[in-house]
Amino acid sequence: MAFETLTFEKASGIATITMNRPQKLNALSLESYRELEAALGQAESDPEVRAIVLTGSGRGFCSGDEMDLYKGSSAPEARSLMKRIMGLYFQLERLDKPTVAAVHGYALGSGCELALACDVIIASEVAIFGLPEARVGLSSGYALLRLPQVIGYKRARRMFLTGEPMSAREARDMGMVHKVVLPSNLREAAEDEARRLMAVAPLSSTLIKGFLSRYAGSDEVEFISQMLAIMMSSQDATEGYRAFVEKRAPRFQGK
Repeated sequence: MAFETLTFEKASGIATITMNRPQKLNALSLESYRELEAALGQAESDPEVRAIVLTGSGRGFCSGDEMDLYKGSSAPEARSLMKRIMGLYFQLERLDKPTVAAVHGYALGSGCELALACDVIIASEVAIFGLPEARVGLSSGYALLRLPQVIGYKRARRMFLTGEPMSAREARDMGMVHKVVLPSNLREAAEDEARRLMAVAPLSSTLIKGFLSRYAGSDEVEFISQMLAIMMSSQDATEGYRAFVEKRAPRFQGK
């Protein structure tokens, strides 16, 4: 399958999916989400693929969603879109095959959530992780369910409520990142980790991943999708978008 927003490579049992919109720091469009769904499905169904590496081209892993992705959406439209996006994170998390995120530069918002949905995160020293959605009147979705399990409730709570970023080393010290490497060594380190994950029995890997991903059912996804839909159709979200485009501080009114 030909892709426009990403590249798909396969070598020695490893499928490497590279988000490829470097001019936009790999910001995610609706087409990006569609193609990620397709690429993950292609990797999962290919018997020659034993592990998957997810990364980004250019200067960043993924800077999050395009700011106008939700612009003009009604609450029902936003809820439908969020359920699809949340579905992608769970698709990534629940793949039968082990996954490695190779993160360099910015991993913000949805980019941070994509990394979080992978089994292992390898980051370069210049990687920056963040969930800044509250600063523009929104919130993360998938991370609300998973980040507290990974770094602890209080740390996650502060990260959500401040929107402040953290360095690769801070993320490693909190338990989110497994290894920090030199930028020049990132691809090699990610592939080395993929080979470690490929060394175990495939059935064992599949069943272990299935057990670890059993949490969060349809009720949680429905609640978060509804919550995000309310935020996206709010005046605060409209103001947050305008302030971002106009490069000024937002004037939120709580509406």
